[in-house]
Amino acid sequence: MIRIHSSKGFTLIELIVAFSIISIISVVGFASFVTYSRTQAIDNEANQLVSTLNLAKAKAQSQVKPSDCSSNDILKEYRVNISNNDNSYRLYVVCVQAGGIDLKVDVPIEGTSNILHSFPSPISVNTSTADISYNVLSGGITPATITLTGAWVGQNMTRTITIQNDGNISVTSP
Repeated sequence: MIRIHSSKGFTLIELIVAFSIISIISVVGFASFVTYSRTQAIDNEANQLVSTLNLAKAKAQSQVKPSDCSSNDILKEYRVNISNNDNSYRLYVVCVQAGGIDLKVDVPIEGTSNILHSFPSPISVNTSTADISYNVLSGGITPATITLTGAWVGQNMTRTITIQNDGNISVTSP
């Protein structure tokens, strides 16, 4: 007598192997996604800061005086003030009033009504140059190096923003 053995379904070993493979692929995919999202977060902050620096440079080159400075004031420079302690930056214009008094007027950061941009935790900023100035009359620029550091648990990321004497801005990552 011939017995025909028919199998309907999977054995326990086959199921364990399949679920193990799916689990490994899921863990690797999740780890890659976390790294990608952290990279995007620090790159986004670096790009926003570079955009603000370029805005200050463009406004200084255009020599357009904002309405907050009176017609008698002399447009001196645009500055980006970076605070290591507050982990933030802001853009403002400096106009010289009669008597040589500097009037500092905050300028909203492009695309928002905010005058102050704070870096989200755990991203921090570090620079030895608090004020990066773009002079209107001389075209002088304050060269500087700014370091953004994302300090996540188990992973640190760094972006270095370099402003050169000629006004070129570059972003590098180690």
